Amino acid sequence: MHNTLLARPSRFELLGLAVLALLAGWLMLRDLGDASFHDGDEALYASVAREMAASGDLLTPTYWGDPLLNKPPLLYWLMTVSGELAPGNFEAQMRLPSALFGLGLLVLVYGMARRLGGAWCGAGAALLMLANHQWLFEHCARSANLDSGLVTLMFAAIVFGSRAHACRRYLWLSGVCTALVMMVKLPLAVFLVPVLFLHLVSFDRPAAWRWLKAAALCGCVIVLPWHLWAFIEHGTKFWEVYFLYEIFARTGDAVLDTDATWWTHFLAFWQSWMPFGPWLFLAAACALLCWPRTASSDETRSLRLLAGYALFVMVFFSFIKSKWPWYGLPAYPALAVLGSVQLVRLHRSSWRPAVPAILALLAFLRLVAVQVNTGYTPAARQSRLWPLHSQLLEFDSGGAAPAAWALAIGALLLACALYWRPLRSRAGAVSLVLAGLALAPALWTVSQVPTGWTSPAANLARTLTTGGINSLRTLGFWPADIYDNRQTPLTSVYFLSVPVDNITDCGSKLAQLLEGDQTSIRSALVIHATSFRPRVRKILSAQLRARNSNAQVWILDPSHTGSFRRFDWRQP
Repeated sequence: MHNTLLARPSRFELLGLAVLALLAGWLMLRDLGDASFHDGDEALYASVAREMAASGDLLTPTYWGDPLLNKPPLLYWLMTVSGELAPGNFEAQMRLPSALFGLGLLVLVYGMARRLGGAWCGAGAALLMLANHQWLFEHCARSANLDSGLVTLMFAAIVFGSRAHACRRYLWLSGVCTALVMMVKLPLAVFLVPVLFLHLVSFDRPAAWRWLKAAALCGCVIVLPWHLWAFIEHGTKFWEVYFLYEIFARTGDAVLDTDATWWTHFLAFWQSWMPFGPWLFLAAACALLCWPRTASSDETRSLRLLAGYALFVMVFFSFIKSKWPWYGLPAYPALAVLGSVQLVRLHRSSWRPAVPAILALLAFLRLVAVQVNTGYTPAARQSRLWPLHSQLLEFDSGGAAPAAWALAIGALLLACALYWRPLRSRAGAVSLVLAGLALAPALWTVSQVPTGWTSPAANLARTLTTGGINSLRTLGFWPADIYDNRQTPLTSVYFLSVPVDNITDCGSKLAQLLEGDQTSIRSALVIHATSFRPRVRKILSAQLRARNSNAQVWILDPSHTGSFRRFDWRQP
């Protein structure tokens, strides 16, 4: 085991790192801004960052000019800087900080796994992270959400904290990362403080108290100033929105639909990391039970730290009412490290002959699971970001590619052949081949995921935003009445997907929608195509002419990509 997190690499390792960096950069940064925002959170945060840049007020996040005090502003600051300095379109600028955090997380995962198991172990852990759909696409590394920065900073605090007893530099780095976590989402420090404190107590009780004092001091310097300012500036509103609702109420608020169950996060983990999920949880259990045993107590404690942290996150979010699938993301880096470490340790032990069978079975299960389950999606919730079954491992609509099946079955046969005595001496080389076969289907699946959302709602949102529309109303869709029914094309994208077929009183509904329509605001009304009947068209035109409105009217059909058109209501 290496004594430092990143010891000096050999030339061969540097070559491997270069290949890994190219793969990561291609998956993380490729066509980052080619699609409009694909969910309401991503669009909302981008809108807040855009308003922050326009107003020059870096202390108060706003939406439509009103304070939006639910979250601390660290990620808004980074998105604002990215919008001012980074090249590319608006979507790419807003997503760039998340992508860079994602690349940083791969470095941390590689470094931690390398310290525990060597260079091959580090590469395996990084590749496991790249094979995870949920982390790469859904609400994280390729989106303008807060989760990528949050996951990276939390894992950085764990990585540096694991060595805080032996090095004062790591002690302070862990304290700084813990404070930065609180500047993204304050409550999530609850996962870091008890886990790291107990880990350091196992080494040296004074070291644990030194870390706690360092984290508290970093919190006073980094976290406290903005929170005190916000409380003084916004008073009870900040207290009610930030503390009473965002921190306390949301823990017990079922903000997901009634289909969510206590195992939602485990389902998201299984589907996005298929078929590695069972192996990674087995690795976590082995780390807690100290099996197989090692000569180094430092290594054992580090593995227990990772396992305890990951399971604490998963179990905690499983028993609160709020169950968005991406809440479990902070556990994924630790589980990737544990899975890779456990595989390397087995390969160096008397269990070495079992490793090829494990890898071949994973390669085979990956293909079978995707082919048999025609409704497979790599995330727990249905999302229009994800491809259909035919886009995953099928090269044609007729079924699985024969070459893919031959590859998986060949991996099984090769693993079985290893148990023939003359081939056992080559188990190491064949295991490496099988590891590649196990990871290849997962990475291939990732590379086939479309780079963005291509729905007509997203395309229309981009068209309206480019045209200077800043106020959007909808009719015939699921009502987007959050934030006092004030929507921009960006923040309405997520809601322009679910039709409402039964519109019983379009007269008063239209009047309500047009209530805020002013000549000084460039506004648009988007109507679902199935709702745009002759009676609706007649009432709509009369309402708009009576108000002398300047609103544009667009007809949208979400069932056909690119199917939207503008309606000229001024024509008789």
